[in-house]
Amino acid sequence: MVHIVRRDAHARYMWVRLRPETGRYLYIAICYFPPNTSVYAAPRGQSPFAILDEDIWEFSKDGDVMILGDFNARTAHHQSVFYDTSEEMLRELDTTDMGLARVSQDGEHTEYGRFLIEMGSMHGLAILNGMQSFPLSSGFTCFPHRHGASMVDYVMATPCFIQCIEDFVVGPRPVGIAVDHAILSLTLAFSYNIDAPTQTPSATRYRFTRETDSVYTDEIYARLCGEEPERPLHELTQILTETLHLAAAQAFPHSQPSRRPSSGKMPQNSWYDEECKETRATLQREVHMGTTTHRQSRITFRRLV
Repeated sequence: MVHIVRRDAHARYMWVRLRPETGRYLYIAICYFPPNTSVYAAPRGQSPFAILDEDIWEFSKDGDVMILGDFNARTAHHQSVFYDTSEEMLRELDTTDMGLARVSQDGEHTEYGRFLIEMGSMHGLAILNGMQSFPLSSGFTCFPHRHGASMVDYVMATPCFIQCIEDFVVGPRPVGIAVDHAILSLTLAFSYNIDAPTQTPSATRYRFTRETDSVYTDEIYARLCGEEPERPLHELTQILTETLHLAAAQAFPHSQPSRRPSSGKMPQNSWYDEECKETRATLQREVHMGTTTHRQSRITFRRLV
C-alpha cells in the first residue's frame, strides 16, 4: 500500500510511504526542482534542495529514504562523500572500495550539481546513476528540443538500501515532440538485511572541507579549553601539535621521520653557508667604504638569518 505523507505547497516534491513485507517503512521523495534560470528557482547561491533536509532527518528515523526525480543538477562523475563515524575524528571513506564510484556520459558539473552532492553527503545518500552495479544507468536523461543532452534526473538512496535494488536503467532518448526526458526504471526487491554491510578496512584520509572545518576547530577548541582553561593559546597549540604527531606516529609507523638532535645550531646547508659568506663580505666592504652603517648591516644580516 502506498500512502502520500507530505506535499510541498509549491509542487517541488511529494513524499510517499511504502511498507513492504520487511515491516520497515520506505519513504520516497518524488521531486522536480526548476533550473537556476527559472523565476521559481532558489535565490542565487542558495541550495534549492535544503527544503528536503528536515523531512529526510525525520523520515530516516522511521525507515529507509530514497529520493528521485528531476533536480536540474549536473554532477558529472561526482559522488556523495561518506565518512567513518566510529572514531572521534571523521575519516572520509573511499567510494570505490564501497562500490559507489560513478561514471557518467555527462561531464558537466554545475552549481546545482554541487548542492546535490552536498545534500547527499549530509544525509548519507548515494547517487545511483552510473554506479558499476547499474551499468545501464550512466546515460543522459534530458534531451532539450533545441540542442544538447544532459543528466539531471537521479535516484539517490542510502548504501545499505542499495542491496534491495535489483535493477536501475536509464531509458533511451524519448521519441515525441512533448517529451524530452528519458524514462528511469527501478526494480526493488524487499527481502534484504537492513543492517549496514560490514566494510573491509580501506584506505582513508582526513579532509577539512567547508562543511566540516568549523566542526573540527570548534570541537578541538572546546575540548582543549575545557580541560586546560588556564593555559594560554600557544600552550594549547603545542598540546594539539604533540597529540596529532603521536596519533600520526601510531597510524603510520612506517613513515615516522627520524628526529634530529637539538643542537641549537643552524642546519648545515652548503648553499645557505655560501650565501651568508657572500652577504657578510658585501656588508663589510660597504661599511669600510661608508655606504652602509654598522646598524644597517646588523639589520640586513638579521633579516637574512
